[in-house]
Amino acid sequence: MSENDRKRPLFLPQLGRSKGKRRWYPTREKGTKKKPVNYGKDVIFIEYTEIDDYFNGKIDICLSETDESSLLIGKEAWDKAISHFHTPAIPDPSFVFDKSKLIGFFIELDTWKTILNLSNAPTLLFKDQLFDFYNVLSLHEISHYIVCPYDALTNARLIKATLKHIHYRLSPIVVNFFADLVVDYKLYQKKPKEMVFQLRETMKMSDSVGKSKENPQHSKFYKILIKCYECMWDLNLNLSKEEYEEITPLAKQISSIILHDFENESVWEKKIYAIAKLLKGIIEEDFPKATIKVKIGEYSDVPTVPGSESAQFPVLIPLDVQVTSGNPLEIKVGPKNPQNTNKWNKKEPDSEDVKNAEELANEMTLEEFIRVNQVMGFIPNRDVIATYYRGLSKNLVEFKIVSKRPTGSIPIGIEPWIIGDPIEKLDILQSMLVSPKIIPNITTRKWIYREGPGIEIDKRLPDMMIVIDSSGSMEWTVSSGKKNKSSYHLALVASFAALHYGIKKGIKIAAINFSDFSSNQNWTTEPRLIEDILLKYQGMGTQLPTREIRQMCRKGERNSVVLLITDFEIQNWEIAYPDILELLNMGNKLVCFFIGGHKSDLNSPHFKELISLGAIFHPISKIQDLVGLVIKEVQTVYDY
Repeated sequence: MSENDRKRPLFLPQLGRSKGKRRWYPTREKGTKKKPVNYGKDVIFIEYTEIDDYFNGKIDICLSETDESSLLIGKEAWDKAISHFHTPAIPDPSFVFDKSKLIGFFIELDTWKTILNLSNAPTLLFKDQLFDFYNVLSLHEISHYIVCPYDALTNARLIKATLKHIHYRLSPIVVNFFADLVVDYKLYQKKPKEMVFQLRETMKMSDSVGKSKENPQHSKFYKILIKCYECMWDLNLNLSKEEYEEITPLAKQISSIILHDFENESVWEKKIYAIAKLLKGIIEEDFPKATIKVKIGEYSDVPTVPGSESAQFPVLIPLDVQVTSGNPLEIKVGPKNPQNTNKWNKKEPDSEDVKNAEELANEMTLEEFIRVNQVMGFIPNRDVIATYYRGLSKNLVEFKIVSKRPTGSIPIGIEPWIIGDPIEKLDILQSMLVSPKIIPNITTRKWIYREGPGIEIDKRLPDMMIVIDSSGSMEWTVSSGKKNKSSYHLALVASFAALHYGIKKGIKIAAINFSDFSSNQNWTTEPRLIEDILLKYQGMGTQLPTREIRQMCRKGERNSVVLLITDFEIQNWEIAYPDILELLNMGNKLVCFFIGGHKSDLNSPHFKELISLGAIFHPISKIQDLVGLVIKEVQTVYDY
């Protein structure tokens, strides 16, 4: 596009149906054109890679001359934005013509493509002005990949930082507010003229369509955002002093938080936490739960996360916020769309999602992890607790496989070489070190060798049975902070660590979860089956299932190590004793961890007899010692 072309005025309708002439390109034979995907009435999508096909008449889509011009300008603006960031590896965008929507550019949740709604732009712009407008919006969206939040883990951590002050369904509003101000400040430093132009044009659009008859004033959230731009960019946007008087101190405070130590990304979470606290009241006021049907042209986010109270929590977004920021509930640079539950529940997460989720588990309480996952959609809700404990226990137990192999002869010393010894055993260097004159039988030397170690045949490893007490006395606290000391929580961490250690060793695992009743999983090498049993918290009485333990050991292909984790409040200990005795006599190993127990509890004749048969009992007075003791015992058995 030439410079003169850009200076010609381009008239774009703000809302309503296009009045331009519809035009076809019959350059191909009938029936050979690509059929466009139907995205809804009066909505046209063109992929970035299809633009050339469209102008060559290979795609069955009809655009007005105005929309064609917008398409060319939008593509050129995107290309320049990509080159500004040295062509990062991000998805190609899609261009949409949808005059019913106020939202312009955004990142699509399912594909993580940037969507550019070219029908959503100011009116009466020259082509060079429209180019600048599209270019700035493209730069903004690409910046979310490059600058903030730039990846799913960062976004999740920022979400977590808001949870103390903001409902988790509204937490993306704060993250997007922060991210928009951060990326736009960076862009303003490089392109101040273009950024100010785009901001002023967007404000004009918001003034014309971003208010309603019921509320002719701008929303407080919109005013906070605009005032922050004015403060951070050191501008005069001619804002009404009276209208903005209430929010000005708050905007200055937020601007100061963001600008302080601006380049230090390690303090983002602290900044988000402080900003969430300041915005809490305004967000709750401006983003109420929807109680009426949303009108055409407005946007409503309707989450349907299964098993949560958010399933009926549609949020109304102020029109001026839609025009200025798009969808503030959007999850930028994340994994899948957590709201698309029908599709999501049928699909397993990919390895990157699981890896991210397990990494986050070490940074959050279980409650925080559940909430963050409901926003980000890393993994299906059905797997969230198992993934959390898998992440906490990951690599707590490590092992190294060392095999002894034949190394041949090893030199162990030097002795005289005498006539009659093989000549090849004479070591000239060692002989010269004794005397510069070599005298057979006197100064001549040879090495003495010994055969190295042979191959060690691995002993057969025992299988492992994990028996965990989920009675009411085994407390399970979900939201007690990162250093959770509740009995069942630590029992799960220890059990998951032992489980995945055993799986790596190639042994079979069985599990029993007991209270008044027991849930069992027979011998398997599939960790998910064991995890499901371990997580079945019952919260009733304590009946030790020694008969089930004994029967399951008999079904095993080899002897077993039984790890029993309980709080020692066993109601049927006298009845269980003969079963444990038989279990040990069968050649199995029993390691018991008695939470809240004392050494004096082991002085009874029954315990002494079991100990003499090889049983190990650990009375645990400090619950936090449980995980370390379980790991130590497991390593003692399986590392050699």
